[in-house]
Amino acid sequence: MQQRKDLFGHDTQGVNYDTYRPTYPDKAIENIRFTNNENYIDIAAGTGQLFFKLQNKFTSERVATDISKKQYEVLAQKMDKLNDPKLKHILCDAYDLDKHLKKKYDLITIGQALHWFDIDKLLPFLNEKLLNDDGTIAILSYYDLETYLDTETLGVDVSLRNTLSCFENQFYNTVKAQFQCDQDNIKSGYQKYDFKKYFREVEFYKFEVETRQSLDSLVKYFRTYSAYNTYVEKYPDKDDPVDVYEKTILQEYKKLNLKPTNPPMLLASIFFLHILRK
Repeated sequence: MQQRKDLFGHDTQGVNYDTYRPTYPDKAIENIRFTNNENYIDIAAGTGQLFFKLQNKFTSERVATDISKKQYEVLAQKMDKLNDPKLKHILCDAYDLDKHLKKKYDLITIGQALHWFDIDKLLPFLNEKLLNDDGTIAILSYYDLETYLDTETLGVDVSLRNTLSCFENQFYNTVKAQFQCDQDNIKSGYQKYDFKKYFREVEFYKFEVETRQSLDSLVKYFRTYSAYNTYVEKYPDKDDPVDVYEKTILQEYKKLNLKPTNPPMLLASIFFLHILRK
């Protein structure tokens, strides 16, 4: 598909996206291997979560680009603080990159964004215009598996572990119709995409990661969902589904004598990594 609207340009995104979205695990980054380490570009970089984990591995030009102004502003601010002349940020459509760039790249990354593109347009474009002959493409994606109580740390009965999961499912079921991308494909690790049509798929990895979360951080994370923001815009007179989630969880905290300032939850996420070469 082709994204026609900036779905990440809301006030709940930008800085919140950078702060509260799941971060790419080190074990995924370690499996991104490349032949040469001169030039690197991160496409649909968002706020640069992936870019800043990889850019210091390269010796020459390092580029991050996005089409969302809100996301780009955070990216540019973070990059400008480094004051490195070899770093470059570009606000543009990915298909216009060849108008801005004259080089080809040893590594191209796309993190949690391939589902916004028509891959039968994007992959040939990358192959022809941006990727070195011995270059590597790394495609990362993730989805939330579940949220549950950290019963071990809290010292409460393990039977309470999944007490909160149903409320997250209620939130997701409320907004899921507003996703403008194929959620089933994301959850499968992009298994619907025929990467071998254009590249050799050298490697495929799957990682499960748990992170401790407070209610506040989860609420701010959920507000970064494109589907949530579309829902709020579309149904301004309905209850805000994140507000409903937060109030419901607070009621459960009270029953369990938990303080909302503590991080009593674990967020389980599944990360996928595809390594492609010509």
